[in-house]
Amino acid sequence: MKNRNKQISEFFDSRAETYDEVHPAHILGGLQSKIDTVKYVSKDAQTILDLGAGTGLELKYIFEKNSNAIVDCVDISNGMLEKLKEKYSDKKINIFCEDYFKFNFEKEKYDCVISIMSFHHFVPKDKLKLYRSILSTLKSNGIFVYSDYCAKDLTEEKFFQGELKKLIAIDSPEVWSYDVPTYPKTDIDLLKKAGFTKVEIKWQTEYNVCIVASK
Repeated sequence: MKNRNKQISEFFDSRAETYDEVHPAHILGGLQSKIDTVKYVSKDAQTILDLGAGTGLELKYIFEKNSNAIVDCVDISNGMLEKLKEKYSDKKINIFCEDYFKFNFEKEKYDCVISIMSFHHFVPKDKLKLYRSILSTLKSNGIFVYSDYCAKDLTEEKFFQGELKKLIAIDSPEVWSYDVPTYPKTDIDLLKKAGFTKVEIKWQTEYNVCIVASK
């Protein structure tokens, strides 16, 4: 995963300057996916962790709800985070440029954890590790608000995982850009296995899903 993460970082660094224009217009789900996900973040959430924050497109809608929220933003791309800092220099944000698998998930620190269009780079066993870390860092009544690309069924999910294994086996330069979205039921099962007590699909389209999981 180390080399793959480095390539992902370099890819997003190279696109940081144009990301805010390109993403809403051309990326599956676009800006609307962020708006429709943030609506499940409570206006009372004071401490928020954003995993895969990028340039912070979703933060606009979070701060509209609570201008005094404290948001910790984690992303592997320094270029993306620099753009985020420029846009929200007057807000209470903390920047962490690192692989979120290595992030220090302090116990019971956050009211809410969010991740929007980021986890599709990882297979289920890796996502389970993240889900367990997220559960531990949430306060007792905290929630995890998650949206991402999704596979249409288990067959498609397994296909993506199989293709990724082939690319890794031949050390293909395409490894960094190959997505492995999971079927929503897989994510629900993983979240429950991680220990979340209530897991609900809030909305779903053909290729996107939003899930809210409660501690």
